[in-house]
Amino acid sequence: MASAYAKNESWFGYYWAPTWVLGKFDMTPIEEPAFDEAVWETNHGCAYPAVQVNVVVSSEFHEREPELVEFFTKYSTTTAQNNAALAYMQSNEASTEEAAIYFLKNYEDVWTEWVPADVVGKVKAALP
Repeated sequence: MASAYAKNESWFGYYWAPTWVLGKFDMTPIEEPAFDEAVWETNHGCAYPAVQVNVVVSSEFHEREPELVEFFTKYSTTTAQNNAALAYMQSNEASTEEAAIYFLKNYEDVWTEWVPADVVGKVKAALP
C-alpha cells in the first residue's frame, strides 16, 4: 500500500483502523452496506460489526478515585484523531510520550473538555 501510494499508483484493499497507514495516506473509503447480523451470518456481505470499547474500573477504584472516573467518563477520541497520532509516531519514530504531547498540542479543543480548568492550565504550562 505504501509503495503504491508513493508511486501515485492505484491501490484497492480492506484495512482496519485505527492505524498509522490511514493517518498518513489520503485514502478514500468505499461505502459498504451497514452491519446486519443476518447478512453477516449468511455471507459477510456487509461492514464488519462495530467494536465497542469500554472503560471499566473496579468498585474500589471507583470509590477511591472519583476524579479519574470522571476523566474516563468524559474521555473520547475519534478514529481520525487516533490515526493521526499513530501516523505522527510512524513518521517521526516517536515514542508514546511524544505522541501524547503531539495529541495535547494538536487536539486541545478535545482534551480540555475532559479535565477541570486548573488541570488544563497545568498541562498547557508543562508542554514543551
